[in-house]
Amino acid sequence: MPYLCYLPSLLFGIAVSAHDVRTRRIPRAWIMCGVLCQLAAFTVAAAYAGRWEALAGALTGMVAGAGIQLALALMRPGAVGLGDVTLCALVGCAVGGHSSTAFVLWWMCMAAIGAGWILAWQALRHMQMTGAGKVPFAPVIVAAGVAAIAFLG
Repeated sequence: MPYLCYLPSLLFGIAVSAHDVRTRRIPRAWIMCGVLCQLAAFTVAAAYAGRWEALAGALTGMVAGAGIQLALALMRPGAVGLGDVTLCALVGCAVGGHSSTAFVLWWMCMAAIGAGWILAWQALRHMQMTGAGKVPFAPVIVAAGVAAIAFLG
């Protein structure tokens, strides 16, 4: 049952990933709704269990995830978009709510999955899609979050 707490981030993450693959855009309104739903899920779970550590971790993960991604975006302008930064806030909220170990593992998984994704995308670049040269990174961010939480159980 505790995995139901992560459902908002998973559902919004899948929707945003599909949209990013099709259009190379991440709707920030969807991210905002996802973050609010995720925080609401952690708040309800915390109130029910009487343990507020997960909610504090979710808030910390949300800020840290967006902050790290924003720092990376500012270091090399144009490499990472603002949509990826906001998506890291959503996924960081879920992963941070699990544990700080999951948060670190998420970033490691993002590097590993991202390398494979970029190679696969370049191999399939001949497909006719909008913005086919840009690699949509939202699926990597979401898949790495799912992998980190699933791996740590």
